[in-house]
Amino acid sequence: AAVAWWLLSWTKTPVRQAVKAQECSGRYCLIARLMQFGLLALSELNGLFLEFLGAFGYVGPEIRLPSLDGFGFVGVLLVVAVLPAIFEEIIFRGFLLKGMKPFGTLGAVLFSGGLFALYHQNPAQTIYQFCCGAAFAFVAIKAGSILPTVFSHFLNNAYIIVMTKLGVTAFPTPVYITLLILEILS
Repeated sequence: AAVAWWLLSWTKTPVRQAVKAQECSGRYCLIARLMQFGLLALSELNGLFLEFLGAFGYVGPEIRLPSLDGFGFVGVLLVVAVLPAIFEEIIFRGFLLKGMKPFGTLGAVLFSGGLFALYHQNPAQTIYQFCCGAAFAFVAIKAGSILPTVFSHFLNNAYIIVMTKLGVTAFPTPVYITLLILEILS
């Protein structure tokens, strides 16, 4: 939040301009939601990437969330799903993406995805974060707004929290195949 506020203040960019709420079509929120099904299917790719890194001795840190019991769930949802969805999208797709226009759409999408992955500083999620960042950038460019990407980013993070609360760590094969098909279609 502080970085987003500082960037907007320093560049004298109004929040409304960074978000471009007035230009967003509802169909892009639907596209962003469908895209999220496909992105979730990439979790297997992270597993393969971790195996690759493991061959070189990498052991990832254990990621632990605070208690998800009672109001702890609401707090974690706010801090891990709502706030990052808003502020990371303002920074990466509302502010930084504008500066990448000289690279063209493809260059901006790839560069934005790379910066997003680096920002998260987690080798275990590098490929997934890159794909999310690139997909979010593409949707933001096409929609002319970050609202669909805020929506998708929130759903992604909230989904992970809910699955953690429910104790679900992997998809059964039929569900995974369905997600792959949705990824191809989206």
